[in-house]
Amino acid sequence: FRYLDVPKGRLIITQDGYFLPFEALSKSSKRAEYLLNDHAISYTYSVQFLLKNLGKNSFSFSHKFMGMSPVKYQENLSQNSLLGSDISLSEVASNFVFGKEFSAKEATKNAFLSHAKNYKIVHLYTHAQADSTDQEPMIYFEDSILKLSELNALERFKTQLLVLSACKTAVGKNAKGEGILSLSRGFAALGIPATLTTLWSVENQSTYTLNELFYRYLSKGYPKDISLQKAKIEFLQSQSGEKQLPTFWAAAVLMGDAEAVSLSNSWVYLGIIILLGLIGLLWYVKITVDDNS
Repeated sequence: FRYLDVPKGRLIITQDGYFLPFEALSKSSKRAEYLLNDHAISYTYSVQFLLKNLGKNSFSFSHKFMGMSPVKYQENLSQNSLLGSDISLSEVASNFVFGKEFSAKEATKNAFLSHAKNYKIVHLYTHAQADSTDQEPMIYFEDSILKLSELNALERFKTQLLVLSACKTAVGKNAKGEGILSLSRGFAALGIPATLTTLWSVENQSTYTLNELFYRYLSKGYPKDISLQKAKIEFLQSQSGEKQLPTFWAAAVLMGDAEAVSLSNSWVYLGIIILLGLIGLLWYVKITVDDNS
């Protein structure tokens, strides 16, 4: 990057095949001078995908935030509990007025399929399973799993940002001519312009902390890529020892549209328009009555 003389600032990277977290690369072989400090980095599957989705759903009649954290899973799913994920989810949801949370037994597959498509931001604290073989990527809910192939039958989402806070949600088989067939790619096909996804298995507490920092900046109106950059930098500044290694913070990458999420309440605007219309109608009726009297 020094050789290419890329200026500091926001950077969009399109990679062919498997993704590499460029923000974890160091400009120095002697000490950690991460590109993260100079660049807010986001990724895209292709320039065509990015241009098609820029600014998408910026004004839509949808709710702001929905989050899910099963915490514990039905025994037949054989998944470890994600203790503390419900606490972190509540912390994240507190950044949004009337944020909706589905925790424990409420965090079912049916609840996700019924509600998620109507929210601007959707966050999942859960487990996922994927690798680079023919195994089909899947994501876990409290009662069952959702496979990548099932996404094809779903309605398009109004969602502007989907956060898949689970292991390897950006991982999948590299299909020649199509790219990585991952969960994040599958949700992108449903019209979701941006996903925050993971490249490897992540440590729980570090993930909770990083997400809470990310939403703190996002809710203040920062673009998604800058929110993630600031969250990672603040995470590094607050940690010591092995927690500063990229293993703990670099797995989360932003795919797609990096602009800020429109958090204005469209229903409020609609209500104002209706109210002004009623006031105008009442004023017109009053004038008509006065003229006839």
